[in-house]
Amino acid sequence: RSQGAIARTLGRSPGTISRELKRMHQ
Repeated sequence: RSQGAIARTLGRSPGTISRELKRMHQ
């Protein structure tokens, strides 16, 4: 979990953020 990845996710759409979170949990 790097802050850079979070910053990238914030720049994306909310739907994409949900996908990123699911990937991290997996």
